[in-house]
Amino acid sequence: MDRSGLRYVLVALLIFGSFPTLFSQNNSTFYRKFNRGGMQGGLGVAAMPDGGFVGAGQFEGSPSHGDCDTYVYRVDPCGNTLWMKLFGGSGQDGGKSLFVRQNGNIIVYGFESFSNAFFIELSPDGNLVQGKKFIGKYMVTSGAELSDGRFVFISFVGGQHTLFVFNPLPG
Repeated sequence: MDRSGLRYVLVALLIFGSFPTLFSQNNSTFYRKFNRGGMQGGLGVAAMPDGGFVGAGQFEGSPSHGDCDTYVYRVDPCGNTLWMKLFGGSGQDGGKSLFVRQNGNIIVYGFESFSNAFFIELSPDGNLVQGKKFIGKYMVTSGAELSDGRFVFISFVGGQHTLFVFNPLPG
């Protein structure tokens, strides 16, 4: 093989030899499965200011309050579960959407018995700050906080998606 042929072989080895390295890079800090028995689906996730995250969804099983409950859990930046809370009544409930306020509090939107929507605010350590139920506002799909301190969410009502804006409870 002459020098030019050897050069092509070396270039090809360099290019194709680097593919496994390029495509096998895993930049994840950690990889863990957060499902526990009874967790039926992660329906929302949001980043926390400390680098961890919170998740919400639907839980069925013991110690559920009814058919299904809303679960919310918080994980630290290393992937360790800090807490997990269940909220719900006697029917089917589930956390559908969540986000973190600038003050670090966690806002969770969800549904109750497939006929009402709810809003709950939790402190960073998982304590309930406030909650509100919206009768007849079914299946919240997403929500946010507006710059003036009001909250907004989208719900499925009367066969169509509807936008609702509301003020949180004082305090």
